Amino acid sequence: MSSVLKFRQPHNAQSKTYRSRPKLPDILANIAALLSQVRTLDIQTTDDIRQAMFILELANDCIRMLIGQTTLNETTRRTSLAQSAGIDLLIAETRTEAAH
Repeated sequence: MSSVLKFRQPHNAQSKTYRSRPKLPDILANIAALLSQVRTLDIQTTDDIRQAMFILELANDCIRMLIGQTTLNETTRRTSLAQSAGIDLLIAETRTEAAH
């Protein structure tokens, strides 16, 4: 027989959930941390490659979020999008090579 657990709300909890938007320095710090993780990986196995690609995809998603949520001049925006597309291509090529 299953039972239902009831959790009490913390005393200082608000009724509405509010999440603030990440700030640009926080996003950039997260991207730098992700890329640093890839640099420190000792890639020797297929699992290592998968982990590196996952981290790169996560960093690339952060870059795209940054582009979408900040006001950039057109040149910076286009350059960032091109770099993100380049990362996508490299990830796709690595997947193709790893499959063989």
